[in-house]
Amino acid sequence: MYLKKHKSEIKPSDLRYDLVTQSCACTVYDEGKQDWEPAKECSGDCSSFLLEDFQQVAGKYFRPATWSTTWPTWRGNVPMIVTFAELLDIPRKLAPSGGSQFEMKWDLVREPGRGRKRVWIAIWLVHHDGSRLYFF
Repeated sequence: MYLKKHKSEIKPSDLRYDLVTQSCACTVYDEGKQDWEPAKECSGDCSSFLLEDFQQVAGKYFRPATWSTTWPTWRGNVPMIVTFAELLDIPRKLAPSGGSQFEMKWDLVREPGRGRKRVWIAIWLVHHDGSRLYFF
């Protein structure tokens, strides 16, 4: 259930779960109407289902905080101050605005030798301007 590595050794390829994706089919083609119709069920990895899974698994490890951190841009990492009051603030406030395409992966990390005291939520954000690994 957890990655057991030191935070400094975590690589983006270690993270197992998508947090956002565009591969979701919630429509079907109706041959009679020659048009797309809403489907009874969605197939694929729909973002709302991914967020629900994220809340269920990572929710108990979230700790509200205000961060002074950086965000990757084409000019390099830009300073930002952001408050994470609830778990879903992570994908909402880290994701690029304006419809930019991006990828976000996550996993839970328990560092070896730290006992059962602390579990981190690891988030990897990548988009056309850069990438960054965050720990909550």
